[in-house]
Amino acid sequence: MRLIAHTTALCLILSGTAASAHNRMFSMLDAQFEWMHHLAAAQQDTDTPAGRSSQEQARIDAFSTSAAAAGLDADLVRAFLDMRATAGEEIQSCWVARWSSAQATSPEEVKDPATSVYPALQQMDRLIFNDLLRQVPVQRDQQGDFNEHVSVDCLSDATRDRLFETLLEVQRAQ
Repeated sequence: MRLIAHTTALCLILSGTAASAHNRMFSMLDAQFEWMHHLAAAQQDTDTPAGRSSQEQARIDAFSTSAAAAGLDADLVRAFLDMRATAGEEIQSCWVARWSSAQATSPEEVKDPATSVYPALQQMDRLIFNDLLRQVPVQRDQQGDFNEHVSVDCLSDATRDRLFETLLEVQRAQ
């Protein structure tokens, strides 16, 4: 519950500052990736293999449908969301590997994904979606800002770069 409150506060703080909409969106992506630690702990706790869950696929489908209805290119948005999910899977697998090899200590408290993790991720999805609709597309010269804001542990540089590339492609349908 404390983490949900922290995420909500982060959402409110970022949406109310003079920070650029892009940096707010980049920070929301990083905040979503921070939650992957909790999904990994839940997977390990239930012996569920890392991978795309039905909840994640439902989030992708809902976001893509809303994006198309709002005038964004649904295929490009889906490519971005698929890459975001791939990044999340990488982070989860990294944490499970660290815990399995005793490089890190498993969390003592495991959060229920259905009641804490996915609601927080959906809240951040709405903020990211609104930012995509309200601003000009992300530009290549913003990669430094993206890398600075999307800096979660266990996300490789190569995956972060591919995520940025898919975000660059998201454009309003013409």
